[in-house]
Amino acid sequence: MYIFMEGVKLPKRIICLILVIMMLVPLSGCSDKTADKLFKYDITSDPSNLDPQLALDYASQLVIENTMEGLLRVNEEGKLTEGVAIDYTVSKDGLRYEFNLRQDAKWENGESVTANDFVFGFKRLFYYQTESQTAANFYCIKNSKAIHEQRDYVKNIGVKADGNYKLIIELEYKNSMLPQLLTTAGAMPCNEKFFNETKGKYGLEADKVLSNGPFYLKSWAHDDYLALRKNKEYKSAKPAIASGVSFIIEADKKKSQDRFLKKQSDALIFSNSEYDKLKDKGYNIDSFQNTTWGILFNIKNQYFKNEDLRRALLTCFDRSSYTKVVPEYFVPAQSIVPPSITMLDASYREYAGQNVMPEYNVKKAKEYFNQAKSKLSINTLSDTKIIIPNDLPHVDMFSYISQKWQKELGVFLAVESLEPEEYQKRIEQKDFDCAIAPISADFNSPESVLSQFSASSRNNYFGYKSTTLDGILSQASQKESLEKTAQSYKQAEETIINDAVFIPMYFQTEYFTTSLSTNGMQYQPSNKIIHFAYARKKD
Repeated sequence: MYIFMEGVKLPKRIICLILVIMMLVPLSGCSDKTADKLFKYDITSDPSNLDPQLALDYASQLVIENTMEGLLRVNEEGKLTEGVAIDYTVSKDGLRYEFNLRQDAKWENGESVTANDFVFGFKRLFYYQTESQTAANFYCIKNSKAIHEQRDYVKNIGVKADGNYKLIIELEYKNSMLPQLLTTAGAMPCNEKFFNETKGKYGLEADKVLSNGPFYLKSWAHDDYLALRKNKEYKSAKPAIASGVSFIIEADKKKSQDRFLKKQSDALIFSNSEYDKLKDKGYNIDSFQNTTWGILFNIKNQYFKNEDLRRALLTCFDRSSYTKVVPEYFVPAQSIVPPSITMLDASYREYAGQNVMPEYNVKKAKEYFNQAKSKLSINTLSDTKIIIPNDLPHVDMFSYISQKWQKELGVFLAVESLEPEEYQKRIEQKDFDCAIAPISADFNSPESVLSQFSASSRNNYFGYKSTTLDGILSQASQKESLEKTAQSYKQAEETIINDAVFIPMYFQTEYFTTSLSTNGMQYQPSNKIIHFAYARKKD
């Protein structure tokens, strides 16, 4: 049985002893002047939908993770700890999970959170009319894929309630990453009675949201702000401290930075040279490498559909050409999954190693290029462009790569430097030959990054299809150990790179910043989610 105490698994008798001691110790913290504060944080857009089973965008997931609580959650050390579930057991074959739920867990309206709420949440996740785009992350659950894809009977789902406070999840196949997945929005509970009362508007207005987490949604002025306030019904092993958080919708990043500097907001995430303006100004600054920028080829392009051409550019990619001039907030990358992605307590890169790139080899590159020219019946590329967002110095960095390609292969790509909005529009419309593009995670798992290269991914704007990759990813989480799971993900990385679909250039460093008087915010660098429940601010 897994029993959590700040992410540490302890025997029940030890936990009982700790609880007795805690009851005997005076609660001196009640007079702490740093507690019970209201926080403000800027987001760039209005949440699209606060229905956990549908939420995709960052703003929606940020609000959901502060207003909802699943079976498990992630603590400030990045370790799994209890949520609504106080402990769980796993069968020897890894196909059956039994969760014991807190009997004092409440929705904001005072109703109990029960196992049936989780059953209904999973039924909604897989019900075809919900059209959830995150359902595929949970296909390890028994019958879920058939229900979702073939419109099978939803009652056959492998999630059952055994009374009010025991939940059973049965799997089609072992998935070592399931506990991590259970912390994400798609696995949140849903109160069936409340859902039905919203009459199709669940998650779209403040009064159409029901919270079981540390905060509830008090008000939502669309395109202006969302006010979250402490949920007095919330019970957990670690009670919430902050009285609430207001999310201010501000699309202009410069204005958000100015608001932070004027102490009108309490946290700031930034990822460029603005670091120089803040690093010595008396702020708490933590850095994380959570995005990988690289050259992405559109496989539907008349030239880049040819593997030999892509491999020629891959093997003629000389990383050393820009290593010495790369800005401080970029770190040259030799892999796809960024260092911030973890597998339980360790970075995935510690398991998989730092380098999955082939060596720079001009001779081999020329062989590939000659094969490509023969198959494509061309002497060189013509009218071929690379689109690059102009809000970071990618154009300067690409010039070093372009010079090598032009010198060694005679390949020249015209550069289109675009405003971020136009760049994103072109990517989504698949209107590009190739692009310098960012790859990052929706949740903390190598799967979240690598599955974007799957043909079925909503983020696959570039036409890549690989049955080999899909097979590796479908089997990766079924391995008997994290080490073997990591090696499967590494094999998936190697498949993508060997197919020369994406050439990683550098990891982007992102900075999470608060004032020195503020602490306790829990930041998840893999998906940029901030948990405010335990935030403190001195007077």
